[in-house]
Amino acid sequence: MKPIANRIYKAIFIVSLISMITMVLTLLIANESLEQTMLTMQPDLSQSPISAPSAPHSPFVWHSESHQIAYIPSKPDISVTAPAVFSALQDQDSAEVKVGDQTYLLNKQVIEHGTLYVARNITAFEKREERFNALLILLVLGISILSWWLARISSRKISTPLRKLSHTIQQLPVGPNLPQLKLNYQDQELHDIAQTFNRFLAELTAYMQREKNLLNLASHELRTPIAVMAGAIDVIESRNQLGPADHKTLQRLKRANQDMADNINTILRLSRHEAHSDETEIDLEHLIHELLIDMSSVYAIKERVQLHCHETSHVKNNALLVSMLLRNLIQNALQHTTGTIHINLYADHFHLQDQGSGLTTQQQARLGQNHAPSTGGLGLYIVTLMCEKLDWQLTLQSQPNQGTQIELYFSQSAHPPTT
Repeated sequence: MKPIANRIYKAIFIVSLISMITMVLTLLIANESLEQTMLTMQPDLSQSPISAPSAPHSPFVWHSESHQIAYIPSKPDISVTAPAVFSALQDQDSAEVKVGDQTYLLNKQVIEHGTLYVARNITAFEKREERFNALLILLVLGISILSWWLARISSRKISTPLRKLSHTIQQLPVGPNLPQLKLNYQDQELHDIAQTFNRFLAELTAYMQREKNLLNLASHELRTPIAVMAGAIDVIESRNQLGPADHKTLQRLKRANQDMADNINTILRLSRHEAHSDETEIDLEHLIHELLIDMSSVYAIKERVQLHCHETSHVKNNALLVSMLLRNLIQNALQHTTGTIHINLYADHFHLQDQGSGLTTQQQARLGQNHAPSTGGLGLYIVTLMCEKLDWQLTLQSQPNQGTQIELYFSQSAHPPTT
């Protein structure tokens, strides 16, 4: 994509070249027309002493520095030919010839008793024409260079305010409080663009503030009933008055309540803008062990999960988001499958393989979506959002009744090995 300054520069330069070419062609046409007029113009010999010679049958030759004149009668007394310079005039009335370093313009005129030949020396005119052409070439070069320079300077001058406006917009900080653009532009169009963009920024800031207020409200209004339900479940469980079927149902309620709390915490966390200062050094092996211990109160971790740490793996990133992402991946596998889950940890990636029925095409398509799905669960969409925030890459392979294989690479530059 080329800057607008190039288009302005080319437009000005092309207009200048067209104007210069038009001027040069006009001068060349005028000069050629003048030369053609001199070539075809018949000399006025009415005052010449040979226009009516006293001896009409006698030849006459006369020359000077500027002219050569010869008179050849129709019926000469003696055999005579015109001077050699006039040999170019055979079937023509005028011609231009070069004799040595001299250039002559020839004319032939038939009068009453014979033919009159006139040769005018136009060497000075030809030299002046050569100097004119050389000067014209220098003028073309000079005007071309001047046009290029003026076009470049003009394009820069015209595009500089627009470039400054673009740079100012690019430098705007991303955050809840977006600063307004200055309106100190001399050009009306740039002033209108900045003013329109300021209105957009004001609307965007107001929208972000409303979103922040809604998140703060949701943080309180959603967490409170979940905490109440978790407390009530713990109280019922502590009474130890339930039968096996009721106890199983209560455990399902406990898992669902915990899943809802985890999802709400994840969504609220993703909705906030995390600063780079939140990045810390994370020991992924230790973190995964802690997550499995934490989930062991709800899921049969020892019976279902096999963890293999092949290499030491440390990453520098947002510890809370990393924990949420790994928890989400492992928890989804535990919720939607009943077989063994294999987790392999390498230096640059995390690998998870379950023995479930596999994901449908629609479920796999949710990975990489840039908008929340209108139907179905949010699990895979949340995974996509967390990978984007962490700048990690996730690949998924799933086939019906053969389970799902997930690979999580700890940077966008890392790519899965080719098979």
